[in-house]
Amino acid sequence: MRTLRELTVEEVSGTLSRGTFAELISTVEHVQFECKGRLYDTKTVKSKIELAKDISALANSRGGHLLIGPATKKNPLHHGDEVISVSEFASSAFHPDTYRDILSALIYPPITDLKIEWHPSSVNPKKGIASIYVPPKSANEKPFLVVQSELDSQVRGHLFGYFERVGDDALPTTVQIVRDTMKDGKRYGDLERRMQSFEGLLAKLVSSRSVK
Repeated sequence: MRTLRELTVEEVSGTLSRGTFAELISTVEHVQFECKGRLYDTKTVKSKIELAKDISALANSRGGHLLIGPATKKNPLHHGDEVISVSEFASSAFHPDTYRDILSALIYPPITDLKIEWHPSSVNPKKGIASIYVPPKSANEKPFLVVQSELDSQVRGHLFGYFERVGDDALPTTVQIVRDTMKDGKRYGDLERRMQSFEGLLAKLVSSRSVK
């Protein structure tokens, strides 16, 4: 029987620097470690939002690594998806600046000190995997929201979501929690002023940044 284990943030960093990606097999996702078996489609809005959701969830929790290349599957014997294979790709297929631009446009406030890198394999340096490292953030910096604008002649507003990793999943805050927070803001002056300030910042963000 294979032994499944959780890698620490430091162990993941070591594996990436060595390019020894076979070490990722039989490890499991957890609150600071997420894997995607393939590159995000950076040309579709759905995939852009998925990327922003995944990264903001790490930032709203304890930070950590998102790896692109290792594929996972559910394992009923362990809480957390298990890495079963690693698909490597050329560095030309991965564009860090594009990923950074998407995250900058869709996450508010911007997450500072992100590390978005491609890592060559020790077996074949022409192939490798990618990573996005999110450093731990203080309570004063949080929350990080995923933002999208919806405008037409009849309806005006902004869509936003809050995500946080719990175990190996990125879970959203419920609509009820958001509504209750806004409702409480109507009752208590300080929170109301905070919500108004937030709405103003959100409007400025959406007017100055758009996802193409």
